[in-house]
Amino acid sequence: MTGQQSHKFGGDVLFQMAEVHRQIQNQLEEMLKSFHNELLTQLEQKVELDSRYLSAALKKYQTEQRNKGDSLEKCQGELKKLRKKSQGSKNPQKYSDKELQRLRRESPKTDTIFVVSHEQPSVVT
Repeated sequence: MTGQQSHKFGGDVLFQMAEVHRQIQNQLEEMLKSFHNELLTQLEQKVELDSRYLSAALKKYQTEQRNKGDSLEKCQGELKKLRKKSQGSKNPQKYSDKELQRLRRESPKTDTIFVVSHEQPSVVT
């Protein structure tokens, strides 16, 4: 091989290497686009759906807790009224029995711990 032929051969090899490198880069870009479209787009959609679901679940939970709190406040108000009546009554056991009946009736709406804590006699000093 002469010097001119070796330079031409070297140039051809470099040109082929550059062409292969360009093809590989194009394939890589196409694969990344495909990956983004097939996987990341779907994941983004699922994250959005999950976010909506969690927001709705949080609202529902907060509403339920607010309703339970309202029910508990109502029961506590009624309990306070009954206790006031029983303090001025000739027969305080009558109101104590009514108090227990009302607590048992309202217990499905409130925590059972609330009912149990009020079934034990309290000492008034």
